[in-house]
Amino acid sequence: PLGPAAPYHGSGAAAATPVYEADGGTGKEDSDPVPSLIEQLSLKDPRRRARAADELGKRGGAAAPAVSALRRALSDKDRRVRASAALALGNVGSADVADDLQRALRDKDEDVRFSAGIALGRLRRSR
Repeated sequence: PLGPAAPYHGSGAAAATPVYEADGGTGKEDSDPVPSLIEQLSLKDPRRRARAADELGKRGGAAAPAVSALRRALSDKDRRVRASAALALGNVGSADVADDLQRALRDKDEDVRFSAGIALGRLRRSR
C-alpha cells in the first residue's frame, strides 16, 4: 500500500507514478531464508518438509548451515523428505556428507536410493 509520504519522481503527468522500494518500503534488506527453511524441516506436514529441503538444495553452498538438519532429514519417515534431503545435500556440496549418502543408497525406497546416487555424483564432480 502506498502511504501519504510515498516519493514520486518526474514532473507533470509522470509525477503521478509512485516509486516502489524493492524492500516494500520497510527499509530492511531481504533476510536470509535458510534459518526459516531449517525450521520448516521439522514441520508436521511432510510435503512442507520436502519442499523446505528442495529450497535448501537450490541454494547450494549458501545452505551450508542446514547440513546437520538435512542429515537428520535423511532418516525422516516420509520417503519424499528423505529423497529431497539427499538431493539437497548433494547440491550443498559438503564432502563430509558422503557417508550419509552412502547409507541412503541402502534405503528401502527406490526414489531415495536414486536421489542419493545423484547427490553422490554431484559431490564427486564438485571436488
